[in-house]
Amino acid sequence: MVRRVFLDIETLPPCEEQRDRIPVSLVRKLARRRRSDDGEECSEEQYRRLALHGECGRLLTISVIVEWDGEIIHRGLLGREKPSSQFHFDEARTLRGFWKLVKDFNPGRDLFVGHNVMQFDLPFLYKRSMINRVQPTVEVSLARYRRQSVFDTMQVWSGWDSRYYLSLSELGGLLGLGGKAEGMNGGCVYDYICRGEHDRVARYALQDVELVRAIYYRMAYPEFFIPGWLPEEKP
Repeated sequence: MVRRVFLDIETLPPCEEQRDRIPVSLVRKLARRRRSDDGEECSEEQYRRLALHGECGRLLTISVIVEWDGEIIHRGLLGREKPSSQFHFDEARTLRGFWKLVKDFNPGRDLFVGHNVMQFDLPFLYKRSMINRVQPTVEVSLARYRRQSVFDTMQVWSGWDSRYYLSLSELGGLLGLGGKAEGMNGGCVYDYICRGEHDRVARYALQDVELVRAIYYRMAYPEFFIPGWLPEEKP
């Protein structure tokens, strides 16, 4: 009996009121810029790119599909209020919900599956958990060149060679599974949230995790794959 946790996260820059409190030296370090490259303030571009770093960025939502022996037992987004379907921006609450959901994960048997999940999603979740004083219920190895505990579709496809990294949309298109919604990517999430378009972000996040799942099965079980096929889902 194997548990598979397919996941994808969406992140935001720090709160606007915290923008001026972030040390410029930290911004430069995260952006890998030399002191002579920038001024004394965090530029708009740098501010937005902080969403990619768990040190300063915020977790907005975690899209998750959990399978138990091929049967889906959970599918949805963490980080939204149920009555309104609006994101609540309470990182600690979202993180507690995620670690509770995966508390029975067995690293010797089960799998986290995601695209760039070893370099981005999982490190981001662990960093934000420490910052928000939330205790993770699972510890997995993020060592390179392994598939135990974590199956990273980007790394496995590229052979762990950064020169050949493909985006989720590129890999989905290459495998005939489709890509992301036209004109939508992670860099747009902050703008849509600022405009209050929570439903659009939610649809995008769910589409991403569905695509991750389809890519995994295409890569891991190609002999059983036919267009549109996924493991049987029970209502």
